[in-house]
Amino acid sequence: MSRPTTTTCTSCGKRLNKKHWYYRNGQYYCKRACWQSAVAKVQNEKAAAETPATPNA
Repeated sequence: MSRPTTTTCTSCGKRLNKKHWYYRNGQYYCKRACWQSAVAKVQNEKAAAETPATPNA
């Protein structure tokens, strides 16, 4: 594997280690936990956008 073009983690902004980095869905992450938290964040935002806001009437 070649060195990623980006030098920081997409999720937390940490510098990527020379040997250990995750490449998932076109993004670079410093560790698996950062990748999982980014996926969970996207899923939560998607769920919040799908649920309609109820008026307090």
